[in-house]
Amino acid sequence: MAQNYKSFFTIDETYRPIMRRECLLESPDMWLNFYPHSSFVEFLRTLFKQMDSGKNTVWLSGAFGTGKTFAALVLQKLFNADDTQLERYFKKRKEQFSDTILDTLKKLRKDGVLAVFETGNNIT
Repeated sequence: MAQNYKSFFTIDETYRPIMRRECLLESPDMWLNFYPHSSFVEFLRTLFKQMDSGKNTVWLSGAFGTGKTFAALVLQKLFNADDTQLERYFKKRKEQFSDTILDTLKKLRKDGVLAVFETGNNIT
């Protein structure tokens, strides 16, 4: 008897195989389901370290389909979402994040850091 993926786990109904900014416009809370794997957490640490040293650029790279666009959109949300959503995300993902990451993010948000998402000719 053949089994499907749904026999082993559930797939979020808002899942999109290709993430675009428009997906978050259609489902604004979709970003709250982003799983922050260790590479993303390390990316945040690197970004914060760069910003602390006065450098504001970090290169996000990876193979096609590995979640770079979704990660970049989530990064933008971490800086631009309201405090309630931010707390909701970190509460849901407390196993993946240290308090230091949240504290640093809150400080940067308070300092007025703005995250801009750019892909091709689209800047938001």
